[in-house]
Amino acid sequence: MTLCPRDQRQLATNQAAKFRYLSCLRCQGHWIPGGALDRAIPNFASHVSPCPHPTQPVFNCFQCQKPMGAVQARGCQLDLCPSCHSLWIDGPELKRLETLFARDSEIRTGIEYQDRQAGTSSLDGVEVVLEMLMMFLD
Repeated sequence: MTLCPRDQRQLATNQAAKFRYLSCLRCQGHWIPGGALDRAIPNFASHVSPCPHPTQPVFNCFQCQKPMGAVQARGCQLDLCPSCHSLWIDGPELKRLETLFARDSEIRTGIEYQDRQAGTSSLDGVEVVLEMLMMFLD
């Protein structure tokens, strides 16, 4: 049983296409295992920088038990495991990413267009998080 690092509630296991991830139904935080993150965004760690003033306490990685590191990308604070590259996104940070990619934004419209062409739906679950992160970090 994996507990949310923020409110200690049990995390729900989710599957979106080829990605498995965990989420907290209460705080809306998401856990993306390192393998999924590495497949979606190779060299993710090179796109972020250490967060000089973390706003949340450090916790250990669910996957490898090493301390997570607070990183930032364009003002969003994320928790990244320096060892296995797993990622925790707090609910408020996820909301911030979502506002950066509003329904009518050029980036989101582009993702939706690519989905229609490919017959897929990336804008569901963790896939939307990964798609937004990929575009956000470019």
